[in-house]
Amino acid sequence: APCSMLDATLRLDVGGGIMEVGDDESEIDFMLVEPSIDLGLNLTDTLVFGASLGYRWLDGSDSDLLQDNDLESLTGAVFLRFDEF
Repeated sequence: APCSMLDATLRLDVGGGIMEVGDDESEIDFMLVEPSIDLGLNLTDTLVFGASLGYRWLDGSDSDLLQDNDLESLTGAVFLRFDEF
């Protein structure tokens, strides 16, 4: 709401898929979980400036070229969101 200057949102992204790794076209199945918190500052009625901080967990990567801990890490983003047009 524009009347509250700062808002916080908890977010949970869950996904999975198949990835091709290396030149030999080997495939790995994986599952990804990324919880995060978003903080937004309402600049106007329709414009929000914010930042996001989270952590990415990965499971299922069993390739010699790519391990789970190669993709696990802190995540962050800065965003500008237009709420209405």
